[in-house]
Amino acid sequence: MEIKVNEQPQRFYLAWEDKWVEAVGHEIKVGNYSFCAIPMPTGVINVSEITTGLKFYELPMNAYVLSKTDTKEKTFEFLEKVGESIRRLIGNTNVFDKQIIQGRKNTEKLLGKKPETENVDIEELIK
Repeated sequence: MEIKVNEQPQRFYLAWEDKWVEAVGHEIKVGNYSFCAIPMPTGVINVSEITTGLKFYELPMNAYVLSKTDTKEKTFEFLEKVGESIRRLIGNTNVFDKQIIQGRKNTEKLLGKKPETENVDIEELIK
């Protein structure tokens, strides 16, 4: 499975207990699957599957991660490594496909239709 990191920041919608929560990060495509990596105020990077908004896993923002993400170029290299770990974790794609389908059904039933992902102008964010 090919890994591609989208350098364009995007606004994603994460499935929380009772609502969709918007957050800005980068898309990581792993084969036909789309994930987002989002730095959270809690000191972790949330890695979620985009079509469901469900968290796949979290990475602590420790000294090692901070050293690997202190420039734009190093951040994209780090996100490629995150993509490699996602690829390993997905394993059997037939099982993962079924989990995504069920996740979409569950989140839509609980939270309603997921808002669309959209590109973000980073200059607007820092104003």
